[in-house]
Amino acid sequence: MAKATPFDASRYLDSPQTVLAYLTETFELGDPSAMVGAIHAAARACGIADVADKAGLSCEDLEKISAATEFGTIVTILQAMKLNLAAFPVSSEAD
Repeated sequence: MAKATPFDASRYLDSPQTVLAYLTETFELGDPSAMVGAIHAAARACGIADVADKAGLSCEDLEKISAATEFGTIVTILQAMKLNLAAFPVSSEAD
């Protein structure tokens, strides 16, 4: 009998365009839990240590952001204003 492994979206986010599309689609759902999960998957795909370093966080701090009650509140407020989050690439000469 084959053993199933949990789905890990980060394994399929193999380019900046794929990460952007994944985040955009997830943000459009408006589910804070899904949004936080997608951000974590994107961070893993981009290299969790690198993302944490660039964000000025430890890897442990980045991983702790998962429950994000405050994030849920932010999403609720935005939805009340008929707004949604969106992800856009940042163009930078330094990259």
